[in-house]
Amino acid sequence: MAKKNIRLQIAFHHHQPVGNFPGVMEDCCRLGYLPLLRAVERAAPLKFHCSYSGPVLEHLAARVPEYLELLERLVREGRVEILAAAHYEPILADLDEEDRALQIGASLDWWEDRLGLRPKGLWLAEGVWEDSLAGSLARAGLTHTLLAKERFIQAGIPPGRVQGHFITEHHGQACRIFPVEEGLQRLMPFGQVDDLLQYLRRQAGRGDAVLTFADNAERWGVWPGTRERVLDSGYLDELFGRLRENSDWIQTGHFTEVLERVPSSGRCGLPPGVSKELGIWSLPDEARTSFQQARQNLEVRFDADQFLPYFRVGSWAGFRVRYREANWMHQMGAWLMRRARGLGAGEKRERALRLLLEAQCNTAYWYGTAGGIYAPHLREAVWSRLLEARALTAPPGPSAERADWDADGAEEVMGETGSAAAWFVPAAGGGLACWSRGPVPVNVLNAMTRHQESTLGRADRTIQERPAGSGEVDRVDRAGFQDLFLKRQATAEELSSGASGDVGDFYGKPYRLVDAGVEKNGSVRVVAERAGGVQVGHPVLVRLRKTLTLAPDGDLEVVFELSNESPMPLHTVHAVEINFGLVGEAAALSCAGQTHDAGRAWYEGLARDARVVSGGQGIQVRLEWDEAGPVWSYPLFVTQGDGSTVLQGHACVVGRLLDLEAGASCRWVLKATIVTI
Repeated sequence: MAKKNIRLQIAFHHHQPVGNFPGVMEDCCRLGYLPLLRAVERAAPLKFHCSYSGPVLEHLAARVPEYLELLERLVREGRVEILAAAHYEPILADLDEEDRALQIGASLDWWEDRLGLRPKGLWLAEGVWEDSLAGSLARAGLTHTLLAKERFIQAGIPPGRVQGHFITEHHGQACRIFPVEEGLQRLMPFGQVDDLLQYLRRQAGRGDAVLTFADNAERWGVWPGTRERVLDSGYLDELFGRLRENSDWIQTGHFTEVLERVPSSGRCGLPPGVSKELGIWSLPDEARTSFQQARQNLEVRFDADQFLPYFRVGSWAGFRVRYREANWMHQMGAWLMRRARGLGAGEKRERALRLLLEAQCNTAYWYGTAGGIYAPHLREAVWSRLLEARALTAPPGPSAERADWDADGAEEVMGETGSAAAWFVPAAGGGLACWSRGPVPVNVLNAMTRHQESTLGRADRTIQERPAGSGEVDRVDRAGFQDLFLKRQATAEELSSGASGDVGDFYGKPYRLVDAGVEKNGSVRVVAERAGGVQVGHPVLVRLRKTLTLAPDGDLEVVFELSNESPMPLHTVHAVEINFGLVGEAAALSCAGQTHDAGRAWYEGLARDARVVSGGQGIQVRLEWDEAGPVWSYPLFVTQGDGSTVLQGHACVVGRLLDLEAGASCRWVLKATIVTI
């Protein structure tokens, strides 16, 4: 009987997000990626594929040129075939056709400039698929991509037939898709090599097979613990050595070779969606927990394998619903991309487009088990690029554009006065999503809402072991300059936990946009209003009108006008909460001449000014108000799966004592200034 063979395609994708720390990039490249490529070099004549996101390629070119020299030689020798990528690692399915073409074209151009070749295949970031991508890839001159085997089973193809490559199309434009063998991902690199060979023998026993293994290169020596397992232990050389020893029936090859020599396994129409893990992570926490419990109940059934591939949830868009901060970044990027395309050809347009492509890097828009949107430096990297692109594309004079910029069904105002910008969001508690002033493109309001995450925290960490606020969850999404009505004896710790019980009906609630426009002096003025209840032993109806003015120099003034519209008196504290995202090196807060530890909650009984400083970002924000009042502040921590805490920002709550008799009203003013230091 003729011996059955395995055609095995092996692909590694190398990705680090835009804005990652240079030291992390360097360690990844030198301690992880370079040893892996050298192992590939030693494994001749085995063949491999490599794919890279733009940030990795740019770092390699600037800091690790020997890596690219080795890669170029392996490509010339026919040992490594390059897979393109969407250059700055966006979710391609989330982009319009023009942006897809720009991202793919940037990757293809990079390889053509460096190696004189244009790859024919593409690594699809996070495995997010939708039908129109087939046409996008075909128009870019690409012939194939990769997706998990489970996606083909969901399309109704029997599991035993899911191997080789399939053809899909969109409006008559075809694309080949290679199913990635999930069984191989479970075995490499954390299984035993003998078990891997046994698995491949079982596959070969069913007839000649074409199998694809594709994985993130970070699992092969970058992630914690993997260097010891994969590189230092000799596992990698053992794996490649055993594959060479069995080359009489295991032939490694390239996707382009398979397309030339092996007929398609058939046509397919894959369901749009995300990978299994991504879908689960995109759910609200309660739904996520329920789904995971249901899945665990299903897994114990003897026939679970028949049903598990179809047991899927979630979407990429779910992250924008779950994390308002992700939606704000995404929607601002989409708006600015439309504005940049309207510029005339030239250096300014090209610079703006590149910044916006970089801001599409997907990592800062979602969360799984660590980092992601909870990594402040990644959010800052996105915002800095958005704001620099805004400055490049800004109109010549001040403007106050009204539109539903964040696609939530309510109108907002985008105010611009030269180098300064503020995004007023009345539906977010009458607050701001962004406030920035040049020349440093920093959104000083880039704090992060603390969500309940089933993958955050560890049961064995006690409350006493955590820094203040690290275990807290916010009741509504955060924004800048939202209103609270507080008990006079409230503490900063209570505010952090939400236990103080905001007694008003204003925080996070929608305000009515009354007016917006540009004043004669070039300032942008926005007026918003809400009438709501305040519970102070008895209900009191309060009307609050906020007038926010962005001056030509970027200073911000907020005028609060409050009126008691009930027959009962009102004795409470009206407070405005400003959530700062200044968490860089040398972050500090001061109030009434007293400097406070940025990692702890604090309170000042009577003050008329406060400062928030981030030396690393070169920014100081100064707050001043017209009558002395209480000030509370607390840090915004989240606890990650490994038990570490990450500072997301600081809440600074400025209060005004209210004693309003029935029918009485009052007015107070807060001024905020961004200073470059």
